[in-house]
Amino acid sequence: MAPTITPLLSAPSLTLGRFRCPPDVPNWDRSTTIGPLAHVVFPERPVSITRASTGPQIGDRNWALLYAPDEEYMRELVDPQGDECTFVALSPELLDDLVSSTPSAPQTFGAGRVLVGTPTWLAYQHCLSAAERVTAAGQVLDPLDLESRLLTVLSNVLQDPAVNEPTRALRGDARSRRASDRRVHEACRLLATRLDERLTISAVASAVGLSAYHFCRVFRATTGLTVHAYRERLRLRQAFATCATTPSRKLAEIAISTGYASHSHMTTSFRASLQMSPSAVRDRYARGVAEAGRLEPFSFR
Repeated sequence: MAPTITPLLSAPSLTLGRFRCPPDVPNWDRSTTIGPLAHVVFPERPVSITRASTGPQIGDRNWALLYAPDEEYMRELVDPQGDECTFVALSPELLDDLVSSTPSAPQTFGAGRVLVGTPTWLAYQHCLSAAERVTAAGQVLDPLDLESRLLTVLSNVLQDPAVNEPTRALRGDARSRRASDRRVHEACRLLATRLDERLTISAVASAVGLSAYHFCRVFRATTGLTVHAYRERLRLRQAFATCATTPSRKLAEIAISTGYASHSHMTTSFRASLQMSPSAVRDRYARGVAEAGRLEPFSFR
């Protein structure tokens, strides 16, 4: 089976789409070019991306991966089911506008990825759900509305200083920083693929060859999050996606499969972070907004 691209919205300024790459195709471990358009990619399965300028980086639901036009990269298999993501391809004019109006944009594109805060991530899911479900139903969605909302999401991804900057710079020369980056890379890979396991800081630190204290310091300096916060955000977003895409699945099963102790534990997490219950997520993102053929009001909190 070959990689597939499913367009969800085509507008003059951007294209929204879904990409799937099965695990048994020759695209893995081969140099690939993103193409002539810059891309902002939202991973839905963890994947490792290596570029000459960044080294290996984990892309998971906590991050947006950013690609400059014609940028080369290599993809490494992390999830046994392959690579799956959604993306926004930017027209040259839109890229110029974003770069000129967002001082941090060139640096963010150069870094290759950016941590996505919860309000921005949720706003993107709001747009994505509407586009996917309306496309599947053959209905007509007002492209002006969705395009406008996606432009706001892109702007927020590139300019939010709270998620673009690490907590503090790592000390040491470039070689030692690269070694630290690789260890954090392996830790993120472990966290993203073992959500349903009870892991300890000491176990993760030992797996990447660091003491618990040094590992926590390096991890936060590199990602901007504590180890616990990073994993909790991953867990929440995976559970959210499962609620939205498999509405017939029992919520208790979703909770256990994503590492929550119980249905009530997952509900508490959803209410604290998203201000809605798992049932509300299922109703709103799997059925409500999409079937209406329009987007309901949404505000960034």
